[in-house]
Amino acid sequence: MKRWKKLFILRIISSVCLYVTTFFIFLSSRSVSFAQANSLNKQFKERFYDIGTFISQVWQFRIVSLEGHPITVGKIVIAFLLLVIGLYIFKRLTVQMKKQLIERFKFDEDAAVTCQQILYYLLLVLLVLFVLNFAGIPLTFFTVIGGAAAIGVGFGSQTIFNNFLSGLILMMDRHIKIGDVVEVEGVKGTVEWVGARSTTIKTFDNLRLVLPNSSLLQNKVINWSLADDILRREILVGVNYGSPVREVERLLIQAVNEHNLVEESPQPIILFEDFGDNALIFTVFIWVRMSRTGKSHLYIRQVESDIRFRIDELFRQNDIVIAFPQRDLHIDTLKPLEVKIKQER
Repeated sequence: MKRWKKLFILRIISSVCLYVTTFFIFLSSRSVSFAQANSLNKQFKERFYDIGTFISQVWQFRIVSLEGHPITVGKIVIAFLLLVIGLYIFKRLTVQMKKQLIERFKFDEDAAVTCQQILYYLLLVLLVLFVLNFAGIPLTFFTVIGGAAAIGVGFGSQTIFNNFLSGLILMMDRHIKIGDVVEVEGVKGTVEWVGARSTTIKTFDNLRLVLPNSSLLQNKVINWSLADDILRREILVGVNYGSPVREVERLLIQAVNEHNLVEESPQPIILFEDFGDNALIFTVFIWVRMSRTGKSHLYIRQVESDIRFRIDELFRQNDIVIAFPQRDLHIDTLKPLEVKIKQER
């Protein structure tokens, strides 16, 4: 094969050099005889015939014969072109289909993307089968190669196929969809893409986490927005002993109800949690809808911060003191303590 490539390149270079030389001869000489022109024309025809013959031989060169079907260089080239063109057409076709599903049939974006990917892979399988049939390559050929190379590539391809099948399961099962807020291995974020091999999650720190699809099926995943997008949050407040607890409850409810991002249903709940070591402990339970906070954990924490600011303001206005750790020190001695005051000079 290397020798034929070199010979083919040398023939093309020599032919180009001859054509360029002949062209300049025509330009530099205005008086060309009929015999000379006829000779040059004959040389052109011979060169074109030689190149055409060589290309035809290379195009029809038989690489291998499988079950009586010869596989030539020409079939391989055409099959490759069909594969590239088919991939491009199917990609554009499925993208347009996704747009039509969203705009005309009012599909959710994640459902439209799932339909797009499943259709794309089905068309890809049909395209590969068509190209193999066109090239005359039977499927038994891959069975033989697969059996011979199974030991070498089996372990490497096992992970690839595992992730691919896991991706199809995620697309069809739809327990994890694009736009869901999930927590994986302590990392929280929004699902940006569910592909054939991996899933991309945008964390709340604006980082992209790429996870193999198989890990999402094998490990524990918390989906914050599987059934709905309402989250329950809690705020702890401690006040001094002796504070009017009913007044504290009223002020906590007022602070929560004044915030426009706190859901009215379910209603906020105020619990007198415990008699702590240094304070009377209250717990405020609120519900926040993620779609109203941009599905951002930072904005949800901002809601909690706003409520804490308002609680501190209301407590100051009503002379209620937020508790802080205190310790009483009792000294028991057999005799009074001796206190000396020294004046430094």
